[in-house]
Amino acid sequence: MKEQVVDLAMYTAGIRNPQGLAINPWSGALWLHEHGPRGGDEINIPEKGKNYGWPLATWGVNYSGLKVPEAKGEIVEGTAQPVYYWKDSPAISGMAFYASDVFAPWRHKL
Repeated sequence: MKEQVVDLAMYTAGIRNPQGLAINPWSGALWLHEHGPRGGDEINIPEKGKNYGWPLATWGVNYSGLKVPEAKGEIVEGTAQPVYYWKDSPAISGMAFYASDVFAPWRHKL
């Protein structure tokens, strides 16, 4: 049996708890939804080499209500900001883009 070499390079960093992935059918971009601790859920468009902040940058707090000990704030230099975030967690799981014409106002929406 021949040994297989695998490149284990990291694509992104700072993702906490991914819950949904979807490819935007119009742009081809991958979108990701992640849960924060208590609040701070985010939507990101992951790009190679970017750091999305966790645990240094977060919009959430620990389950106790106290600040995440490693957190330096909501916006931290060197980390990418989310496309969208929630201060209060909706705990969304799953993700899809709407491509049908049945509900026209929703077409092309996440």
